[in-house]
Amino acid sequence: MGSCDLRVILLSAGAGLLTMGGALAVPAAIVKWRPLWRRASRWSAVVGGLACASACAIQWWGLERPPVMSLSESLFLLAPAMVLGYLFIEGLSKSREGGAPILLAAAGTALLGAVTAASQGPLLADPPPPGLDNLWLPVYAAATFLALGILGAAGLQAAAFLMVERVSPARGERAGRGALGAVCLGLPVLIWSMLAAAGWAQEVRGTLWGWSSREVWTLVLFLVLSAYVCLRHVAHWPERRSTWLLAASVVLWAAALVHAPLAGA
Repeated sequence: MGSCDLRVILLSAGAGLLTMGGALAVPAAIVKWRPLWRRASRWSAVVGGLACASACAIQWWGLERPPVMSLSESLFLLAPAMVLGYLFIEGLSKSREGGAPILLAAAGTALLGAVTAASQGPLLADPPPPGLDNLWLPVYAAATFLALGILGAAGLQAAAFLMVERVSPARGERAGRGALGAVCLGLPVLIWSMLAAAGWAQEVRGTLWGWSSREVWTLVLFLVLSAYVCLRHVAHWPERRSTWLLAASVVLWAAALVHAPLAGA
């Protein structure tokens, strides 16, 4: 079996399991016998995330470089990172309100990655262009898409909070705590990705900062999410008002994701 077939199988299986986990997260949050639904949802997410991570490892190994030169390659990194973000949120706050949107988004990412892998055919080594291959590249790849996966999960969790908070304040409190925790975890990783990008740019371009679209969108996302944390803890904004800012940051997150790959850098 070729590496292309194995990647497609792993990503397709991962997408199916993540879809199941997202569907099971709904009864896990609202119906009787919740422990049974909760375990089924969690293990579907764990196994699905591991399948996606395995496909990512195969892609990285086969290309002989991190898969960050195009957006289609980056899907291999994003899907398991979003699953990790959801599992952190669930473990921190016991909130499954965001399970459906987060896991279904991860499933869609994995499925799109499977379609991309199938269209590419056999996986061939494709080292980065001369000058782009340095020690900062794998650090940038891992930190950037781990941060984007966690912060994307936080944005979707914020949307879940806005939907359930008025119906059930207790569920809303859990959802809000999970969203805030994910941002507090993702922001330091995003800082590491910015530092890695600066180190990479210094070696490649001779300057730490070049105001490229990739750098600008990442900086804007960092500033907005930092403002969200400050408004929650320093200005003591009401939770619902500050969470609107976090939910709206999904637009900035999408822009940062689109510009994160290094094609043309």
